[in-house]
Amino acid sequence: MFFSIVTASYNNLEGLRKTVESINLQSCTDYEHIIVDGKSTDGTPEYLKLCESDKRCFVSEKDTGISNAFNKGLRMCNGEYILFLNTGDTFNRINELDIIKSEIQSANVEVMTYAANYYAGTLPAEISPDKDEYNWSHALIPHQAAFVRKDVFERIGGFNEFLRLRMDYDFFFRCVKASVVHKYIPRTIVTYEEGGASHDNREVFNIEGASVWQLYNKTISEEVMWNMISIYRNHKNLDEYMCDAYPFADKRDIAVYGAGTYGMNFVEKVINDQNRKLVCVFDRAWDKKREQFEHMNMKIDAPENIGKYHFEVIAIAIVDKNVKKQVREYLISLGVDENKIVYV
Repeated sequence: MFFSIVTASYNNLEGLRKTVESINLQSCTDYEHIIVDGKSTDGTPEYLKLCESDKRCFVSEKDTGISNAFNKGLRMCNGEYILFLNTGDTFNRINELDIIKSEIQSANVEVMTYAANYYAGTLPAEISPDKDEYNWSHALIPHQAAFVRKDVFERIGGFNEFLRLRMDYDFFFRCVKASVVHKYIPRTIVTYEEGGASHDNREVFNIEGASVWQLYNKTISEEVMWNMISIYRNHKNLDEYMCDAYPFADKRDIAVYGAGTYGMNFVEKVINDQNRKLVCVFDRAWDKKREQFEHMNMKIDAPENIGKYHFEVIAIAIVDKNVKKQVREYLISLGVDENKIVYV
């Protein structure tokens, strides 16, 4: 069997019907469809009994989330290449699997990736072969459009069940780290449904994504990453979270850019932490605040003097997201290593 298609389902009967019908319409028959339902209460278990066949099997029982459901499905797979297609996701053409099978066989790769349509455009955002290495190295891969050879999971493991939403982001970063052989074909093959867990829980989606990115870009350790996410889950708002578990908790020598109210709140967190050393605060209005900082026995300096100081991390402590990005580019232009720059 060439394809295993895994669908995680929970109380989305209408979306599940769409996905099942899309798979049924495929001209390719060299597949199995595995549905992992979290014991839905909307009629899904009854529907699953009706559509069970020699190509489709299911399990309907309580699970601990999407990652857990994906891993259950993974253990049931018999196909050579595995695709995770959620409820409501549909193929764009009835011969999609036939075309993809031929392309995979010609390429002989471990992971074959494509693009996906969604309500706001496409993923990746730019459908171009020139973006292949960038998208892969940054794990910008829609799991609904990625076919992973089964032995890759055997080699690097399944989905991290600690993560509620960004388990695929983590998985593809592990693929990159393991030098998995891949190929990207710049064509949309699926359309995925608006809404869903990632759309409805954007704060969790964003904070898990930021934490995973920092882990694989060596800004934080794995232990710190899990601690950060755990703190966030203890019902703290995002601002409190970022100050209490800033994304470089294993670093000691800290510099800060921004001496406004937001920046000074963060500076206070750093100087009150016995495990941290505040190297310097940088601000374009540094001269106006120099006397205030001298009274507090702290250093403030002009950004252009940043090369005089040694620090492990510089935190941009500014509220406005657009200004943060501008400051980041400015710091890089001054010679700051981009891997030392974080937002708080």
